[in-house]
Amino acid sequence: MKKYLIVIIIAFALSGSANAQFTNIGFRVGAGLSTLTDDLTEKTPISSISGGIYTTYEFNKVHSLISEVFYVQLGVNFVRRGGKYEEVFNLGSNLSSQHTGSIDAWYVQVPLLANLRLELPLKKRKHYARAFFGPAVSIGVLGKYNEQKVTPYQDSRKINFKIAGEGAFDYLNRIDAELIAGLGYEHKNITISIYVDHGFLSVMDEPDILRTLESGNPDEPVMHAGSSLSAYMISFSYRIPIGSNTDPRAVK
Repeated sequence: MKKYLIVIIIAFALSGSANAQFTNIGFRVGAGLSTLTDDLTEKTPISSISGGIYTTYEFNKVHSLISEVFYVQLGVNFVRRGGKYEEVFNLGSNLSSQHTGSIDAWYVQVPLLANLRLELPLKKRKHYARAFFGPAVSIGVLGKYNEQKVTPYQDSRKINFKIAGEGAFDYLNRIDAELIAGLGYEHKNITISIYVDHGFLSVMDEPDILRTLESGNPDEPVMHAGSSLSAYMISFSYRIPIGSNTDPRAVK
């Protein structure tokens, strides 16, 4: 039974690939705001920038409703993400401990996005609304990390750390896994989109003072599990048809 199931799956995959093709290559630029997601810190966003290329994989050789509205995009982006943060803990007797810092990092990002496209009911044709979502993986390549901790009766600690060179990510995690979701407007070869890029992995690999105190067990420090990065973006993209069997929706 398992052998038959495997054969059916392979046949289905080969059938799908035979009826699909890469229809265009595109260029995308975007800008917005990026911030930390930790709910126990005071956060200030920084500007986020994105630029990259992508290719579209369409099922336009299959005559069905799905082939008209569904396609997949695979891309490579260079993105700036980060944020500023501040933690203040009241120690009593008018004393407090302060932890401030900022992250300004650049990542190489690889997203794989499923897209749904519907033609708008306008007098002029070829105007589309699109929704997209999918996972992405990012690898940190360069940037800066600044941090300062001030506690009464203790030496203050300052870090001005450039994310480059040997041992660069001693304070920040290099890898992030994200979910991207957004909406867009498409006409001819031009698309304008708004989207959210939400990271799930902690960017800081060190104990979180406030979460450790909140847990009530200072002997077991809690890591910065909530300190992931998110970005809220608007982007502009332009695509160029490729291949001999280009989708007519991409060129009219």
